[in-house]
Formats: sequence, C-alpha cells, structure tokens
Amino acid sequence: VYQCTIASCDKKFTRKFNLQTHLKTHNPCRARLFKCHDCPKDFLRAHDLERHALVHDAIKPYGCPDPDCDKRFTRSDALRRHLKT
Repeated sequence: VYQCTIASCDKKFTRKFNLQTHLKTHNPCRARLFKCHDCPKDFLRAHDLERHALVHDAIKPYGCPDPDCDKRFTRSDALRRHLKT
C-alpha cells in the first residue's frame, strides 16, 4: 500500500503509479483547467472531471450483489472497495 505523504491527505493506493499521479494534484503550480459546472471543484485532467460529474447524477449503476445490501455506487471502484468490507 502506498500512502500519500501530504500531512492533510489520507489517501492510499495499491499502485505506486496511482500515488505518483495523485501527488501531482497537490502541486499548486499546476493549472486546474477542468471546472465542474455543478460545484466548486476543479481538476487537472478531463477524465477526472468526467468521473466526478457522476456524483451529480442520480444514476448509480453499480449495485452490491449481496441481497441484504441495497447500496449502489456511481463508480465500479467504489463498489469494489465496498465489497472488501
């Protein structure tokens, strides 16, 4: 597990590359050109904005397969994280 080294951030990653990509988000010199139209968030990459935009939609296509659990998610990685618990 690779953990972010920024004191105010508790993000963890299973791949070193993902941590390296994440660390770039903490760099104040990088221009965040991709702005969300629904909230104040902004992003370094268009892909991250597209992924974020799903939180504003009511569509949650990824549901927990456990019949006793009714949780649903906008992203498949959130479902995978849920399934580990």
